[in-house]
Amino acid sequence: MKTSSELESLLGVNLPDDYKEFIDSTGYLALGNISTEVYGYELGWSIDKYPCVVATTKLNKEIYQLKDNEIVISEPGYDTFLTVLNTKTGIVENVNCVGIRKKVANSFFDWLAKIKAENDAAA
Repeated sequence: MKTSSELESLLGVNLPDDYKEFIDSTGYLALGNISTEVYGYELGWSIDKYPCVVATTKLNKEIYQLKDNEIVISEPGYDTFLTVLNTKTGIVENVNCVGIRKKVANSFFDWLAKIKAENDAAA
């Protein structure tokens, strides 16, 4: 079984193709220059602890009023908002704890390219 297939089963959602590709090829990413983690999943990980996307989604679902089709892919370290991926539309948004949303990318790979560029620029 592919890692992304197991993750879909654990989350109970169908993941966008670009996020599935990330899970199957990378699993998790830490960008040290900008202190940002891209949450993911690797076989054998505890699903109850960070940086597992299952844990981050479950732990923040009520606080941030997340929809059933949203998963938490990053907490940029500001403790004021999360970065979430809408598994139906593929859109990436920042969401704060009072429900204010700001679209930051049209897809996971677009968002990932942006934060990788920020990380490279901060080197």
